[in-house]
Amino acid sequence: MLIDIAPKTKEAYKLMHDGILALSDIELNGIRIDIDYCKRQQKHLDRKIKRLQNKISNSKEMKEWRRIYRAKTNPDSNPQLADMLFNHFGLEPVAKTAKGKPAVDKASLEQLDFPLVKQILDVRKYKKARDTYIANLIRESVDGYMHPFFNLDKVRTFRSSSSAINFQNQPNRDPEIKKIIRSAFLPRNRHRLGGVDYGGIEVKIAATYHKDPVMLDYIHDPASDMHRDVTKDCFAIPDPDLVSKDMRKSGKNKFTFPEFYGDYFGNCARGLWSDAHGSSPILALTDQTPLPQHLKNIGLDTYEKFEEHIKEVERIFWEDRFTVYGQWKKDWLSKYNKCGYINLHTGFVCQGLMQKNDVINYPVQGAAFHCLLWSLIQIHNWLTKNKMRSLVVGQIHDEIVLDIHSDEFDDVMSYVKQVMTLDIREHWKWINVPLEVDADFCNVGETWYDKHSVVM
Repeated sequence: MLIDIAPKTKEAYKLMHDGILALSDIELNGIRIDIDYCKRQQKHLDRKIKRLQNKISNSKEMKEWRRIYRAKTNPDSNPQLADMLFNHFGLEPVAKTAKGKPAVDKASLEQLDFPLVKQILDVRKYKKARDTYIANLIRESVDGYMHPFFNLDKVRTFRSSSSAINFQNQPNRDPEIKKIIRSAFLPRNRHRLGGVDYGGIEVKIAATYHKDPVMLDYIHDPASDMHRDVTKDCFAIPDPDLVSKDMRKSGKNKFTFPEFYGDYFGNCARGLWSDAHGSSPILALTDQTPLPQHLKNIGLDTYEKFEEHIKEVERIFWEDRFTVYGQWKKDWLSKYNKCGYINLHTGFVCQGLMQKNDVINYPVQGAAFHCLLWSLIQIHNWLTKNKMRSLVVGQIHDEIVLDIHSDEFDDVMSYVKQVMTLDIREHWKWINVPLEVDADFCNVGETWYDKHSVVM
């Protein structure tokens, strides 16, 4: 697929030029790493892996595995694992591949209530933590500091990427591994390490293109909750107050955002059904009714019925709720089909062979990242100009990572909020929605893992 992404205006070129310079300085700043801690964790993970491997080896299931595969026995082989689980141990697969075979990807395996599976998954995650994350931190650190690269020319969606190491891909979902890895990142002496990120930036930037009045009402009214309302529809819940926090998260990540990015009801239904029946603990309404029981009570007791229901939810989503947004997607695609290119608000042009979802998503994801990049440049230059001890040390998708001296914390946070929510709207008048930022920082003497929400 040949896609040409380039600055179209002098302003766009300047953004990339200034961004490269700022990110180069940020790479030099570096992030402090506790190497002694990393080495201790390597040994700790070694012991955990060996204990689990011994438990697996002595289990009756592994003895049966060895009887069948003999010298070729390999717990890391997914084909062998699938054969043993579904053909010999009698488990039912929770999902199937495109070719109709039982799925043994991580997400599918996590839903199987079988001790051997959990032990194998634990060994895999501990090995990855030890051999990928911890080993990379030790290898790439110099004098206690790591200097990852931040690239502006590697990702088609206009976002940045990171390498040597990939700082943007440090563990965040698994609580245990998150604590192990992120506890290795330290602030400088008397500093606080953390980040400031745009809240819901891609939804808001999308609104600057399609200007859907319903979406704009959601954005401007802090009392409204789009994700709660859509989740209510997805799980056919009569009262929005019955939508729990975990259910809202499922609706947001398995329906609303996938639909915005071009997915369709079938994939969304599978994700929602999996969350409803396979999550641990089981999702429940705020009145404590288990979600599977609720779906059964209202007649959505089979996946086939649930998928048909989600198909109707999708129709309502685009034809009744976000009508203008849905029409914009059609018009935007039609314009690309005629012209062969799309223009971004930020002065970039994207042309060449693109798929439908690329045409819809690139202008949103690109302009959203450019908002972050512009803000990062202003903040870095201000810190440098004023000879502050605080530093920008990284960037992760919609987040600017800072190492702020405790004496400067309030002043820096005040300036960061001004730049990211006010100055940027003066710079780019096309931003027709309010922008919000959230901040999480550790205290002095703590680690990156210990960061917590702070008021800006």
